[in-house]
Amino acid sequence: MSVSTGTQPAMSVSTGKQPAMSVSTGTQPAMSVSTGTQPAMSVSTGTQPAMSVSTGTQSAMSVSTGTQPAMSVSTGTQPAMSVSTGTQPAMSVSTGTQPAMSVSTGTQPAMSVSTGTQPAMSVSTGTQPAMSVSTGTQPAMSVSTGTQQPCRSFCVRRLCLWSSWTWCILCRGTLVLSNWCWPS
Repeated sequence: MSVSTGTQPAMSVSTGKQPAMSVSTGTQPAMSVSTGTQPAMSVSTGTQPAMSVSTGTQSAMSVSTGTQPAMSVSTGTQPAMSVSTGTQPAMSVSTGTQPAMSVSTGTQPAMSVSTGTQPAMSVSTGTQPAMSVSTGTQPAMSVSTGTQQPCRSFCVRRLCLWSSWTWCILCRGTLVLSNWCWPS
């Protein structure tokens, strides 16, 4: 069991098998790098690292609250259950198998890139990413509420992807024809 409170190191590097349970509160490292098997349960509150890199098998359960990393990179098998609240990373990159269940609330990443197998169940509330790119197998169930990506972002590329006629026609300054959008 590992418990950390207060201001953590400017840089933190962890390798190998991590604690069965890890609790961190307060301001976390400016840069954090973790490799190998991570905690069975991890709870982080407060301001998280400016940059976080995690590789290998992640927590069986992960709970993060408060402001998350400015940049987050995760590779390998992610948590069986992941709960994130508050402001999420400005940029998030996830590769490999994602959580079996993922719940995110609050402001999501400005840019999010996910590759590989995504969550079996995903629930997102609040403001979603300004840009989101997902490849590979997507969630078996996905629920999103709040402000979603504006169709305008797709209209710039002259194609309203994943959009209905109604969604496209609400884009400001666009002329809609079927699923295609041109600047008016």
